[in-house]
Amino acid sequence: MWQLGFILATLGLVMGTTAGLLRGLDALGRYLQGEPRGGTRYGSVEEVERRLGARLLLPAYFPETLEWPPATIRLLAGPPPSVVLSFAGRKGSGQRLVIYYQISGGAGPILPEPLPPGQVLHTTTVSLQGSEGELSRIASEDGEIWHALSWEKEGRRIALRFKGPLGELLKMARSMGRQGP
Repeated sequence: MWQLGFILATLGLVMGTTAGLLRGLDALGRYLQGEPRGGTRYGSVEEVERRLGARLLLPAYFPETLEWPPATIRLLAGPPPSVVLSFAGRKGSGQRLVIYYQISGGAGPILPEPLPPGQVLHTTTVSLQGSEGELSRIASEDGEIWHALSWEKEGRRIALRFKGPLGELLKMARSMGRQGP
């Protein structure tokens, strides 16, 4: 009888160790891909909206220089929960636009982690959809210039970081709503 107990205990130990190892490898894979802890990838905007039980705010104006649908869609557990949409440029020009939403808890700054790193060169305040937004010009690590805009709308903090003309960034931001391209 003691042998059966020993076998069951050993089997439980092996299964527990295997499960822990698989979780660790999963977390390592997300870390190596640059995903923040708690990030889950989704295949479509509709899929992440179903998971959240809410519609995302998307720009009605979407430059022809960008690919639709998003190249990546991630839901970050938070707190507060956040969604990051990343868009590639047409003709293989790499990442050109990142849209970041904090779903709740609108007060406070946008968390910088999911946005491409860079050095802020200049920041100013702009009027945007009945609120004030913070507009920055940023030099990325590879020397490219990005424009970043963050503001609050409908209780959500939103940030757009765009490698393209400032006028197009402002058009996208001013057209943000429950529709999309």
